Order: sequence, then structure tokens, then C-alpha cells
Amino acid sequence: REVMKRRSFRLRLALISVGLSGLVLLVFGLVAWGALSRSQLGSLDEELSTFGFRFASRSGPNVSGERQEELLVTMVGAEAASHRFFAILDRRGALLFQSAHWPETLDPSEYPPGTALLDPQPESILPPPKPSESGEERELRPLYEPLFYHTSRNGRSYRIGSFRNDDVILVVGADFDQVNQTLAQLRNAFLIALPAALAMIAFGAWWQGRKALRPIRILGEDMEGLSASDLDQRLDAGQADIEFASIIETYNEMLERLERSFHQANRFSGDASHELKTPLAIMRATLEQGLQKCKDAPHAQEVFSDLLEQTDRQGAILESLLLLSRADAGSLV
Repeated sequence: REVMKRRSFRLRLALISVGLSGLVLLVFGLVAWGALSRSQLGSLDEELSTFGFRFASRSGPNVSGERQEELLVTMVGAEAASHRFFAILDRRGALLFQSAHWPETLDPSEYPPGTALLDPQPESILPPPKPSESGEERELRPLYEPLFYHTSRNGRSYRIGSFRNDDVILVVGADFDQVNQTLAQLRNAFLIALPAALAMIAFGAWWQGRKALRPIRILGEDMEGLSASDLDQRLDAGQADIEFASIIETYNEMLERLERSFHQANRFSGDASHELKTPLAIMRATLEQGLQKCKDAPHAQEVFSDLLEQTDRQGAILESLLLLSRADAGSLV
């Protein structure tokens, strides 16, 4: 006979929990990754815009590139400035200045700015204009819409913004590999933590499954030890959950029906054994009298002897039934 393979419910619960939790964590990781990438890119563009708009709002053809390098260091810090670069071009695209960190593989003329005048002007990120030598405030130059580019050269990735006014063009960029490294570190940390988190979820589901199935385990142990003398025992469903309480109540109702049927069967067998003893005794006495009266008829004696033997067997069976009934009822002394 083929043995049906059994599956562990706790194992299935742990696997389902790990699968669902893993899916949720992966979706969360992807969403968080996308949001963080956009945030990093937005922060970098904002930094480039701040420097680009400051430059384009006040610089002319005679702007000092060295002073702009000092301004960049002041704005972003020396460490970050080592990963920033810029180039200054005139309005015809001729190169006027190129910072020391400008990559050799990039041509600043390949990144033209926008031609639409910004309306309104981005005054919120611009510093107040410095007064001229005569004491009058200098007017800020009108700014045009900047354009941003994402480019790669020789395995390195760059983020570039192009800004302009009516006289000069500023192409400023940043090494985007630094941002990619930060994102890669976060991704690797997430991938390392994911198996540990799933292992903890699996252990928690396994432990919770054991705790949740405790009423069923108790019910199974009670069924294994069930005997005729324990039919009056009942399980307490007061602390069990609703789902398990329903099973326990059904089990108690089944025990009640079994106990009632068992007692009825015991009473019937006891009463029947007791009631049959009297007619069986009368029958035996009659057969004994018949056996005495037919001493001269061997054939009749043989018949009466067989009937007496069968009567004795019936008497023994009735005594056994009565004894069994008393034992099951617990009244055997």
C-alpha cells in the first residue's frame, strides 16, 4: 500500500512568510533605490545650479576663472570640489577657461545651454548683488534656461549642467561615479541584510506556527490517550483562538455523543444479560428434568445433553457480557 507523504504545515507557513516578506522587501528596496537615486541626482543638480546661476548672474567676458575655482571650493568644500570641474566659454563657444579637474575626455563645447530666457528669474538662490565702486547696486544679468546632461567616457560617468547669460557660457560638471559608489554601498548593505532578515522571518514564522498550533497538538495528544473510561473528559476552549475554539467545541460535542452512546450500550448489555439469566436458568432446569425422564432412550439423552451444553455456553456468554458491562461502567468490585 502506497504511503501518502505528509507535509509540515509549520514549514509551509515559514516558506510562505519568507516568500511574501522577501517580495515585499525587494519591492521596498527597488522603490527606495529609485527614490534615493532621484534624491541624489536632484541634490547634485541643485548644487550645480547654485554655482551655475551665481556665475551666470554676475559674470562677463573678463571673468576670472581662478576666482570661480575658489568660489566653488567655498561653496562645496575642498573634498567635494576635487570631484567638480567647470569650463568657461564665450557666447560663440570659444574656450576662455578650463578648471584643473576638467576630464580630458570631455569637450565643453558638446554641452550647449538652453536658449529660453528664464521667467521668472531664480532670485531665491542668487546672492544679493554687490555694490559698484560708485556705491550703486549692480543689476543681475538675465539668466537662460540651463540644460543638464548625463554622459560616460572611458567607464566613468559624469553629470553636466550648462548655464549662460548674454556674454558667457558656464559648463559645470561632477563625477557621478561618487554618487554611484554611495548607491552601490547601500545596495550591497541591503543585499547582505536581506538574507539575515529573511532568516529571522522564517524563524519567527516557525516559532509562531508552533505556538499557534499548540491547541491542535493538545487535541491530538488527548485523542491518542482517549479510552472508554475518559469519555467524560472535556477540553477547555476558553483561552483558544476563535478558529481553534470551534474545533475544540466540536471535539467536546463528539465526546459527549460517544459517552452517551457508550453508556446506553452498557446499560443495554447489562440489562439484557441480567434479564436473560432467568429464562436461561429455567431452560436449563427443564432440560435437566427431561434428561432424567428419558434414561431408557439413549438418542433423547444425547439430544438433551447437547442442549444442556449449549445452554451452559449461553450462560457463560451472558456472565461475560454482564462482567464486561460492569467493568466498563466502573462498578466492578
